[in-house]
Amino acid sequence: MDEAEGEPEQVRVISVVGFGGSGKTTLAKAVYDSPRVEGKFHRRAWVAAGGSPETSNGVMGILRDVLRQVLPKDDMDAVDGQHLETYLKQYLKDKRYLIVIDDIGMGQWSIIRSTFEDNGTSSRIILTTTIQSVANMWSHGNGYVHQMNTLDEEDSKELAFPGFRSPELEQGSASLLGKCDGLPLALVSVSDYLKSSSEPTGELCAKLCRNLGSHLKEQDGHYSFSELRKVLLDNYDSFSGHTLSCLLYLGIFPSNRPLKKKVVIRRLLAEGYARSDSLRREEDIADENFSKLVDRNIIQPVDTRNNSEVKTCRTHGIMHEFLLNKSLSQIFIAKWSLDHPRLSVNTDARHLSIHAGELTECVASDDEFSRVRSLTIFGDAGAAVCYVRRCKLIRVLDLQECNDLDDDHLKYICKLWHLKYLSFGSNINELPRSFEGLHCLETLDLRRTEIKFLPIEAIMLPHLAHLFGKFMLHKDDVKSVNKMSKLRKFFSTKKKQSANFSRIYH
Repeated sequence: MDEAEGEPEQVRVISVVGFGGSGKTTLAKAVYDSPRVEGKFHRRAWVAAGGSPETSNGVMGILRDVLRQVLPKDDMDAVDGQHLETYLKQYLKDKRYLIVIDDIGMGQWSIIRSTFEDNGTSSRIILTTTIQSVANMWSHGNGYVHQMNTLDEEDSKELAFPGFRSPELEQGSASLLGKCDGLPLALVSVSDYLKSSSEPTGELCAKLCRNLGSHLKEQDGHYSFSELRKVLLDNYDSFSGHTLSCLLYLGIFPSNRPLKKKVVIRRLLAEGYARSDSLRREEDIADENFSKLVDRNIIQPVDTRNNSEVKTCRTHGIMHEFLLNKSLSQIFIAKWSLDHPRLSVNTDARHLSIHAGELTECVASDDEFSRVRSLTIFGDAGAAVCYVRRCKLIRVLDLQECNDLDDDHLKYICKLWHLKYLSFGSNINELPRSFEGLHCLETLDLRRTEIKFLPIEAIMLPHLAHLFGKFMLHKDDVKSVNKMSKLRKFFSTKKKQSANFSRIYH
């Protein structure tokens, strides 16, 4: 509110940005309706631009809505529809005004921006958007960007279960609140659903949590989630091609788990989700697609570099739930977890994701496993580790957080000739020399392993560009690596009769 009232005297654009359902409109409306703000502006107007097309007719519709609210009715009747912009500019030139345009598009604002000239009266324009780069552009200079944050745990409980508290509710609702992830619209939807059923209980919350994905689908979800469904679908429908594949790919990883951007990008490259038919590098395309998801606030930065480049990030909880169910229904991902202990891959799913639990039954044939292009295991996988050898055409094998892998499994992995991305966890102590058969391998991540000596055959793989870990090499092998290896960066320090092979990082 201080940004709307105070300095400077120039017209100031205040951008309110955040993921859909984060409360942008609610906040802008609270400022707009505040008596404290209302008395300081000669003219005010509120326009909901979300339904307006980004065409000349859509732009004229926005200007017409503004004029209707700032002009006396008799004056509005006399306005020529062909000169709305000129008339509005002339009318506002000596007045202090507050204009709020909710959910305006980039193209619309680019056209009408010149209408609101600086008249030295401390006028304010508040714009809401889900796109970070657009907000930054609009408020460049003397503007201001307000980033919407999610609610903390206590505020989330109050919004979802107003007036209700009990140990049983606390315990049963924890996972549900985790999926809502502090998003006001998700919490309101949950509250409305519980009100339509009965008094909220832990058992009811646990059941809703298990079935939340079905309520987020287009057709068969409960009406309490209709507005939330629209927000999620609008985000989903705004992407296509490899960017959409990148979005769906996020469903592979556990919810609320921090992800390393470069790990995700290297996996996408190995999967072929950034192929180029131009002169552009595939890595640049993958990076751009990832950045689009960050820009829409679907992916939230957790850690950034000094230049604001994202290092680690996470997918918003409710969006992750939506994406996971989309991926499952579109046979993009097959998932097995404690909630789904019976694994069935009798589909065309390309990506298999296993999240902690003992395998109780698997009805997939070897032929069906041959369709899998990536396998990712988190935690205890039990017998599922043995199915690695059945994924004959797999390109990405991510076992960095798998607790059941040991050296005995490596003999099967060494026969997966199509592997491009491979990572291991802490139970691996030694790489066999048969690794030399993995001719397609581009990324090998051994940072969490106990490997101390690395066979030269692994380093000399013809396409290996990214190798992560600290190893010991014989000094003669170091010379060979420097001359012949395809690794992007290589660091070594001598130590007696061997050399220390430090982190290789790209």
